[in-house]
Amino acid sequence: MKNPTDKSACWIRTLFTAWILWFGFMIALGFAAKSSRFWIAMDAVTRTGQNLILEANVPLPTGTSVRMATTAPGFTPPPPVSVLDSIAQFSISSPESTGIHLWSALPVEGSLNSSLSNGTLAVLEKDAHWVAIDIDEIIAQQPWRKLATTTEPFPYASAHFGMLELARTHLLICSSRIPLRLMPKLRSWWDNQHMPVVVVAPESSLTEMLEDLIPRIGPPRIILMHSDQKDGFQKALRTSSNSSDLTSATVLTVGKNTPQLWEDCVTYAQKEDSSSPKD
Repeated sequence: MKNPTDKSACWIRTLFTAWILWFGFMIALGFAAKSSRFWIAMDAVTRTGQNLILEANVPLPTGTSVRMATTAPGFTPPPPVSVLDSIAQFSISSPESTGIHLWSALPVEGSLNSSLSNGTLAVLEKDAHWVAIDIDEIIAQQPWRKLATTTEPFPYASAHFGMLELARTHLLICSSRIPLRLMPKLRSWWDNQHMPVVVVAPESSLTEMLEDLIPRIGPPRIILMHSDQKDGFQKALRTSSNSSDLTSATVLTVGKNTPQLWEDCVTYAQKEDSSSPKD
């Protein structure tokens, strides 16, 4: 007959072994998560002839040097900069080539061991118009936190059509409260759904985005948001320093899946574009 003490000791050894295996597994997950951290280049927009600061979230120690690269033709990148609290900032003059370019932050030496998320660098002509859009709740059937999960969002057909049509005549600059850490997933999802190229300001309300952009590129031609947000937006606008600059902007609203309202927005944008004076 086995000694009860031996049986207890066996259980203790089994539990201890299981705990060691679990602990090792969690450490391995931690290292894997750390090694897969993204270099996230933030989207940016400017007009020709302006200076701006490009910012990237970089998983490197403070003091490490990083460089900038871009697809803008004829553009000479600035000298490398040092990372400060995981942020790299590059002061540049806008590229002479208007349009939408990609840019990224990269190691000065060696290969990139982490994943890379390129940012959009949009350069507007002097008088080019743009549209401000709050993309939360009007683009997809699920919230952005569902990205890369088993219930990944799927775009509303009306929103997909509307965004593509609006992008034909205007630069679309989008606010969203999506966390910065989810930007790589949003960009991947956006590309997979064949959505148009846009500029996205994460962790930002529509009012906050406008406060930042209007002094640099002027007011938008159109402001588009979910119908439920209109009252809150107008209330916030009363205390905004840019409220007088938005008197010429048209505020349009859509619902979560409202084809007719999206079509109305597109028709209005196209009419406004055709009535604008041409050089």
